[in-house]
Amino acid sequence: MKDNLGHNWTMTIEGWKCENCGAELTLPQEY
Repeated sequence: MKDNLGHNWTMTIEGWKCENCGAELTLPQEY
């Protein structure tokens, strides 16, 4: 999932991870 900041988020078991920079994103489960 790409956002408007250029991150390419991928859902992993731990949560969202950006494939471009390796950042991690924690979101509510219902998101």
